[in-house]
Amino acid sequence: MQVVIRSVLRFAVARKYLRAMPEGMPRPKAVGQSILEIPSDVGVERILAAASERNRMSFALMAYAGLRPNGGAGATVAGCAATAGGGSWAGS
Repeated sequence: MQVVIRSVLRFAVARKYLRAMPEGMPRPKAVGQSILEIPSDVGVERILAAASERNRMSFALMAYAGLRPNGGAGATVAGCAATAGGGSWAGS
């Protein structure tokens, strides 16, 4: 999510909507080499069915827009009790 916020802020600075990037923003985590497990259509359906109503829209946006949760392939997602085949989307 931090990457998205930074992109929006950079756009705002480039268009002169903001004078400069805000100071004191946390540094992004270093990106390591990883292979992401992409859930199948059935896996996405299971994730959405198991997600709380509060999180379902966010998960659908991530799945269909190609976004991923901050933390990479082993991240847990609160509000979801299903796994997408290999466990990348486990939650409690």
